Amino acid sequence: QKGIGLRFDFGDQDAGPLIGDQNKIRQVLNNLLSNAIKFTETGEVVIAIRVESADDSTTDLRIEVSDTGIGIRENDLFRLFEPFVQTDSTTTRHFGGTGLGLAICRRLIERMGGEIGVESTVGKGSTFWITARFERLTKSNEDSVTDSRYQIETISAAESANFPEDLEILVVEDNPVNRAVAGELLNQLGIASECVSNGFEAIEAAKSGKFGVILMDCRMPEIDGLEATRRIREIKGETLKIFAVSAGNSVEERAECINAGMDDYLAKPFNKTELRALLVKHLKPGAGPSFSASGSGLEKHPFSKIVDPDKLENFLEIESNGKYQFTNEILNLFLRHSEKLISEINSAADKGEFGKISKAAHNLKGSSGNAGLTKLSALFDGLEKDADRENSKRVCDAVNNINSEFEKTKKIILSER
Repeated sequence: QKGIGLRFDFGDQDAGPLIGDQNKIRQVLNNLLSNAIKFTETGEVVIAIRVESADDSTTDLRIEVSDTGIGIRENDLFRLFEPFVQTDSTTTRHFGGTGLGLAICRRLIERMGGEIGVESTVGKGSTFWITARFERLTKSNEDSVTDSRYQIETISAAESANFPEDLEILVVEDNPVNRAVAGELLNQLGIASECVSNGFEAIEAAKSGKFGVILMDCRMPEIDGLEATRRIREIKGETLKIFAVSAGNSVEERAECINAGMDDYLAKPFNKTELRALLVKHLKPGAGPSFSASGSGLEKHPFSKIVDPDKLENFLEIESNGKYQFTNEILNLFLRHSEKLISEINSAADKGEFGKISKAAHNLKGSSGNAGLTKLSALFDGLEKDADRENSKRVCDAVNNINSEFEKTKKIILSER
């Protein structure tokens, strides 16, 4: 699409079949290649592989990704592999990204006992290189290769191979933040999905027969998730799985969902690990661990003051896999969605309309939790309960606290646009 060249240079040495953690190598090379293409407007990107040394049992490879892009200033090179480093703010605004990717690459390569580095000239381009040691394939270890490769391929980016390739999931959710998060988490699991915003659309979509799973929000206007599930069961029977998704988490609500014909229950907000565990439980694919960027200096991130660390880590992993600015997009989507509802809460509080307050607070409890805004989510949870009890004083205090916290949160989000 950019009109630049992509060339491979394998040299004249035959390394032979090797055994190693192909998933880590794949993730690192995907990141380096993505950066090279992103920062190159003309010329080419070259991937070169060389054998640095070899003996009877191991081979050391050096892999280089070179580009003819904008290059990096010399005084920026030494800190390039630190978390959340961009060479300057202009680059961030123009090209996007958080600067987390190279820090993750360094950690992955160091786990393999290798090294990563860069050589660059401003205006001429950059060469990022990694070294890694691989085990040579021999008759003595040949029998174990199948098992080790299987274990490697079930990690992180390759975990999608564990689910059926034709699996498609319908996300039924009236909240746009929740829709965006659920859709992207499924995308990270390698699972195709479609989103609809109400029970009517869910029933029509289910008739198509192409969805194996439905993630069904319980509380929606007009036809809620419970009634939609009953109607879908009448049409499709037990031919697909339906999982309740709700910010409520009481025993009574869970029982109500099961009685309506749902197969299981997923509480909002949920992360990729929890979603994957639910799918593994019911679909019975091979399960593998997922990559974690823990210890990557999350406290340095500008959103660390407002976003839960586990949720921020999930968002940044999504960004490191190529979905640049995902965290910013989700938080700004939350702002757009929530401002109207918070205004409705304030208006309803003035009139003593507890039902409207409870409904809006429930909606915002889920979306703020999915956006990682745990303090706001807790405040909305408290407001919902106070409204259900029709406690005027506590509702008034809760609304004031929410208004204050929302303004602080909004200021931080807008400062990073």
